[in-house]
Amino acid sequence: YSLFHGLSSTWMWTMGAPGPLSGYAPDLTNLPFFEASRQSLRQINSGIFALLRNARRANDGIAIHYSEASRIADSLFSDDKRCTAWMESLADFNHAVEDCGLQYQYLAYEQIEQDELRKGAYRVLLMPHSRAVSDREAAAIRRFVDDGGLLIADIMPGVLNGHGSRQEPSALADLFPLSEPGSVNSVGKGKTVLLGDALSGYGYAAFRNMQGWKRLQGRSRVLADLLRTHAGIVPQATVSPRGEDEMPPTEITRFEVADAQFIGLLRKHYYYDNAPYPATVHFPARRHTYDVRAGRYLGYIDSLDTDISYEAQLYACLPYVVRSLTVNADSADRAAPTEVRVSLQTDGP
Repeated sequence: YSLFHGLSSTWMWTMGAPGPLSGYAPDLTNLPFFEASRQSLRQINSGIFALLRNARRANDGIAIHYSEASRIADSLFSDDKRCTAWMESLADFNHAVEDCGLQYQYLAYEQIEQDELRKGAYRVLLMPHSRAVSDREAAAIRRFVDDGGLLIADIMPGVLNGHGSRQEPSALADLFPLSEPGSVNSVGKGKTVLLGDALSGYGYAAFRNMQGWKRLQGRSRVLADLLRTHAGIVPQATVSPRGEDEMPPTEITRFEVADAQFIGLLRKHYYYDNAPYPATVHFPARRHTYDVRAGRYLGYIDSLDTDISYEAQLYACLPYVVRSLTVNADSADRAAPTEVRVSLQTDGP
């Protein structure tokens, strides 16, 4: 999960006395779950991390507003003693996007003020519980919608200014002339939607009380329909069950470097279903495809029948077949840099 989300580390929160929460037994041998983690890290460090580290992670043109002022305001104005409304709304949106087979990029308030929505060619802005919006943010968001962007929020955004003070009306009220949940507004060349509670609780529905993926009830389709209808955004790669049975959502990540594309598939561990499901993976285009983890060539294909389980899968989609890889070095000195020459022989462009 960390690798597919562009992170470069993995953390163990509890490593105290031996036992089930520590990762190792009283005789200091690894417990099964910790050993599985070590084996995965060993494979990641064998070359997969280097492969993806310099690749660009695709975001499907979707930005999520990350508002620190809104997070702080949540603790001041929330009726919930735990002050989790902002955090849970953020989880509702990002997990729903992932379950749609899509990915996103967080944009902080300063990035939006600096017009990153237009510079980054984003087509959608999601605003989870974005109570606080500065004047410069509001101006940039208004330009984004006027130019044809799709804005989706769960509550009326901008009821507080950038410092957390109340403002009436909202700084973005003019973008939502129809504020009934589910209503689609046409503003300039763009659209705006207030979702209301359509995704409320989605982010942690499967996790709480170990209820599993069926507790999600397919509610991410509400967001998928809006993205497809009003922004033309659909998954570039898809996973569909073979047969009539449903299967847990599979998160799909895409990485691009030069002419190569890498497709990652992963089921969230807190969907509490580790069983394999027969599925068909549809890739963005017909290409020479490799199973990276197995080190196996799969053919010149645009789809693949396989089983999807809790195990992560990673595919390389290339415009050529790799015939050989040669590495040469004249000498090696532990105290000095070593010049290495790498050559790749391929069939194709």
